[in-house]
Parts: sequence; structure tokens; C-alpha cells
Amino acid sequence: MNRIRWNGGLLAVAAVVLMLCDSGYALKCYNCSNLSDKPCLSNTTCPASEDACLLVVSGSQKLTSCFPYNSCNTEGITKKFGVNSFSYYCCQKALCNNSVMAVVNKTVFSLVTMLALIWICF
Repeated sequence: MNRIRWNGGLLAVAAVVLMLCDSGYALKCYNCSNLSDKPCLSNTTCPASEDACLLVVSGSQKLTSCFPYNSCNTEGITKKFGVNSFSYYCCQKALCNNSVMAVVNKTVFSLVTMLALIWICF
């Protein structure tokens, strides 16, 4: 009986690891390249030259796009999009640029899952 429980725990751990890993071949990002108050629902596969997802927030408006990671700085974003007063977030995981809360939610989900697996296995 203990062996079945242990095998089930290992299977669950493997499933979580596979779920959290990205394939690494093509990055997908939310892509709404005009500042807007509305949530972005459109996504795209980024070209190889754009290896990061970008979220720009200016007041209550946001824009999302694929972007070169080495240009993820105030100067590079201002040059590309022509915005002046903004904050930004660059990331390199699939669809990570929807909002900062999405990143927090994924982290919380991962922690809760790991705690549940520890509780099940022991």
C-alpha cells in the first residue's frame, strides 16, 4: 500500500514538473501593441529576434508585445513605442506578460502544489 502511495506521489511530481517547464522552442506572448484600458486577449508566437515578453503600464493603460530582452530598458521601450511615463516588466516564459498578478498566481499555485505533494507523500 505504501509503495502505491509513493509511486502516485512520484507521478504527481513528474506531472507538475512537466507542466511548469516550457518547451523552449518558440516563445508565446500576449500581443496588444497599442496602449489600452482593456485586457489583452490576443497572443502571438515571437520571432527569434524577440526573446522576451513585454508589459508596459502607463497610468491605467497597458500594452503587451514580444520584445528583444537586451532592449528591455527605459530607453529601448521609449524608442520603440514612443511612451514617456511608464513602468515595464520583461519576462521569458510563455504568456507571462498579461499582468504581474499572473506571475504571482503561478508562483502561489506552484508552492501550494508542492506542499500538497509533500503532505501526500509523507
